[in-house]
Amino acid sequence: MGRAVITPNAWGGNGNSGTRQTLGLIRDDMKRRVVLTGLGVVTSLGRPVERLWERLLAGDSGVGPISLFDVSGYRVQFAGEVPWDGAAEGVASPKELRRLDRFAQFAIAAAGDAVRDSGIDFTQENPYRCGVVVGSGIGGLAEFEAQHERLLTKGSERPCVVYSWHQGAEFCRRHGLRQRRQLDWRGPSCHPLR
Repeated sequence: MGRAVITPNAWGGNGNSGTRQTLGLIRDDMKRRVVLTGLGVVTSLGRPVERLWERLLAGDSGVGPISLFDVSGYRVQFAGEVPWDGAAEGVASPKELRRLDRFAQFAIAAAGDAVRDSGIDFTQENPYRCGVVVGSGIGGLAEFEAQHERLLTKGSERPCVVYSWHQGAEFCRRHGLRQRRQLDWRGPSCHPLR
């Protein structure tokens, strides 16, 4: 971890409160360059990246009728849904798939594609120099809805997962650890949440 450097204008400020420039704090490790070695995507236009690119160049939109829930009461009935079958995509075992929310399956698939896309034989790399960053905006809403429905129908006597936005961060942490274990990486792991 780098050290914090306090500049002479550390507590002065330039009117941009909340920025690093205002505080004058710059960590040495923030100056390091990072190499993006592989890409992985899961989109309504498909995966992996090559398929997405082909469909973009062909002018496909990836938008179609909504099929994941009943839209008969809504004016808008189309969206960019991701056609998905976790078992067919090979992201996890059937037992794991029952426990993984749809967005988690997307993350696992995209991470695997990014590793393959890199073309790097990670068994030949220093595992302490390889890490995982997993971020989530607001994934897991399907699980949140299912647990809320369970609470309403079966009452508080039945064990129920209490879901909050913190579980999005928990997913990111668990997924990062899962990827690290699977690839035997020992480097830094972080999980930003927006």
